Amino acid sequence: MDKSLDGFIFWLREKHGIMFGNLYEFHIFLQGHRFSRNQFNLPITEEEIELEKFDRWVHEKLCGDYSQCWAGIIQNKFPNDTWNKFFALLDEFRSSK
Repeated sequence: MDKSLDGFIFWLREKHGIMFGNLYEFHIFLQGHRFSRNQFNLPITEEEIELEKFDRWVHEKLCGDYSQCWAGIIQNKFPNDTWNKFFALLDEFRSSK
């Protein structure tokens, strides 16, 4: 597995059930990843910047309500197909750049 954040996300396409019960747990994991990098004064990566842009994009595309994180929005709008919708939205976001 590629050790980058993108490599991990690619791996999750097939293995997300092994690591996370739901998309919100993945979001919390990413927040912890960001926090730990910050604690060690590591600079923000391009991948992290891309996820921040994805967050804004999901809000604009799906609801405009900034009281929820992107994972909460996707889970609430697509409760029966959350992971597939997350990856579809991420692919759509990346192709729109």
